[in-house]
Parts: sequence; structure tokens; C-alpha cells
Amino acid sequence: MVDVNLQHISKSYGDTNVIRDINLDIRDGERLVLLGPSGCGKSTILRMIAGFVPITSGDLLIDGSRVNELAPAKRQVSMVFQNYALYPHMTVKQNITYALKVHKVPADVIERRLAMVADFLELTPYFDRKPAELSGGQQQRVALARATVKSTSVFLLDEPLSNLDAQLRVAARESLMELHNRFKQTMVYVTHDQVEAMTFGTRIVLLRKGDIQMADTPENVYHRPANVFTARFIGSPPANILSGIRFADDRIDLGDGAGFYLFRNWRDLLGPALQGELHLGVRPEHVVVKTEPHPNSMPALVERLDNMGATTGIVLRVGNQHLVASSRFRRVEQGDRVHVSFYNDQLHFFGPDERSLGYPANVLAKKDALGRGEELARLIGADDAAQAREFDEYATSHAVGSSGSDPADRPSIGVPD
Repeated sequence: MVDVNLQHISKSYGDTNVIRDINLDIRDGERLVLLGPSGCGKSTILRMIAGFVPITSGDLLIDGSRVNELAPAKRQVSMVFQNYALYPHMTVKQNITYALKVHKVPADVIERRLAMVADFLELTPYFDRKPAELSGGQQQRVALARATVKSTSVFLLDEPLSNLDAQLRVAARESLMELHNRFKQTMVYVTHDQVEAMTFGTRIVLLRKGDIQMADTPENVYHRPANVFTARFIGSPPANILSGIRFADDRIDLGDGAGFYLFRNWRDLLGPALQGELHLGVRPEHVVVKTEPHPNSMPALVERLDNMGATTGIVLRVGNQHLVASSRFRRVEQGDRVHVSFYNDQLHFFGPDERSLGYPANVLAKKDALGRGEELARLIGADDAAQAREFDEYATSHAVGSSGSDPADRPSIGVPD
């Protein structure tokens, strides 16, 4: 078992702190992705693990041993660089086996490892070629083979797919996952691409200006963002963040008379936080757009339509807020007056410090079931019935129209189809 532990790790260049007191446990055999915008410190963390960048303070442990001062060659880690760093004068076979020969690994062991890795990555036909005679995807596989053949327990990858086109990136990512499934190495993968992070990682560490914003599974990073930055960074289009909203008379006020009823489960959770200004997050796919009024809906103006291929992005003005809805069907045009609502179970509330205020228990139960791929019909059905009755009581007392007996006319309180 080989774990990598970062304990209070900091890195400074003069008076500039680029990594601030990072604590992170990378578990044996996991695919951990360091994600964030340019300059967030993700590559610096990777290079500190590799030993290429000295640590200013803190302790780095590999397999339980402190390795701060240990030379890179003695850390038992392999690294794949963004530019592959292949020797241009060597053949594919020579590039793959060079490090083993330097370390005086027996020839029969070298041949056995080479055959296993080259066969897996389909590189045997290219053994006699030089890097200049290979495509970008082939060069990337050679770099992977060179790192894998060393049989180290920790595999570090610094944006290894960024030089490939979109189709090659997908194929290369699949090769990486197959590689992990075959050899079970601990992988630490750096990228600024959220799609790579979501599809490749078993856990994502999102960084911003040298600080960890959130470290969790892809499902939780997407469905339970820890703060506004996480909600905005993850997702395409990103989550809508409606700022400066207020709560009054059981409603969330979006300005200019627009607002919606906030169900009791949220009111009980948020409590005193509702007395101040909040940030409300809602993802585009959780915004319902209809041409007619429907329960708990608000009037809106369609300002623009963005063709995204499989979906259409509908840019809306609701009250004094702007937001984007994502729809598989184009049913509206620019300038149309429409009505929008939000899925109650897919809201995200953040306090003035932009940190998440959490989720009601019934919402968490659904998110957990969804993350495990379990059947949600029973959970949703029970909540739909209870919340429809709750909305009917509110609608009757405020004369805004009830949910009706038809399930299609009920407020958007479940999860989308």
C-alpha cells in the first residue's frame, strides 16, 4: 500500500506564497485529479511530490516516509510531462527503456516489462521509429510507456493530454484509465479541463490561488459545491449564481417583483441566514422554461439563444438577475416572454462568505441515491406529494394558484427527467 500525504505543505518564492498550508491524503490506488485555473498551484504541488521543486515548509510522506530532501530518482515515482520530453535522437524502444538501463535493471527484466507495456499500449510496431516520425497520440503513448515500465507505485501526470486534439484526448484518456485498471498505480493528474477531471478522477481537488477549495468525488463536487467558486468552475455552462437575493414572506426575492416560494425544508435549514443577503446557485439544466405560467414560476425575458449542439442555452432575465437555462428542445425565440422555475431539490444556497449553507436531509438522501445510481422513484414520489400539498397551502393563502391534481402542473420540486 502506497499513500502520499501532504501535511501543512507551503511553497513560497520570496514574499509570494503560491501554496498555502495544504493538507491532502492521496490514497493508494486512487486517481486523484488536481484541477484549477492557470496559476492556482496544481503543477507546483505535482512537482513538489516528484522532487523537482523544493518544499518551503511542511512534510511530504510517501509510503509513510518523509521524503522532503530525497532526490527525485529515489522517490519511486514516475512522471509524464505536458510536452512528453522524449529524446529526439532515440527510437521508441530506446526512449522507453533508457531509465531502466541507467538504473542497471537486468536485461531480461527490461525485455519482459517492455513487452508487457508496449503490447498494452500498442507500441510494438513503432519500436524503431524516432519521436519525429510519430503522431501526437503515439508520442503521448510512448511517454506513458516510459513512465509505466519503471513499475513505480506513484504515477504523476502534468496535463499530459493538452497537446492533443479533441478526439485523440478522448482515446488517450481511455488508455490512461485502462492503464490504471491494469497496474493499479496511485495516479495524480493535473489538468485545467473540468471534463477530464470529471471523467478521469475518482476524486477531484479543486484549487484556487494556492488554496484547496474542495476535495471530493466528482459527483459531490458537481452536486454539492462547497462554495461559489466551485459551483462556477465546474459545469458547462457553469452554475448560475444569483447574488444579493433576499427572503421575505416565505419567498426568495429576485428583484423587480420576481420571486418564488421557498419550501419549508429549506427554510428550516437556512434559519437565521435568511435574514441577510444570500447567493443562490442553480445549474442551467435545473431551470424549467415554459411559455405559460406554472406553479412557483416567475416571468422572464429571453435575451439570447446559444446553440450548443445537443442542447440550447437560453439566456434569461428574471427580475434584476440574469441566468442561463439548458434545454434539449428549442421552444422559444429571442425576445419571447416566458415563465421559469427551479427544481427545489437542485438549489444551492451560499452565505455572504460564499460558502455553502448545506442541504436539507431529504435533498441529501436523493443526492446520495443519485450518486449510487439507485432508483429514485420512491424518494421523489413521497417528496413530490408532500411538497405539492405544502405548495397548495401556500398558494391558497396567497392566491397564487395551486399545484393542481395533474402531476405535470405541480411545482418543480423533484429532479429533472
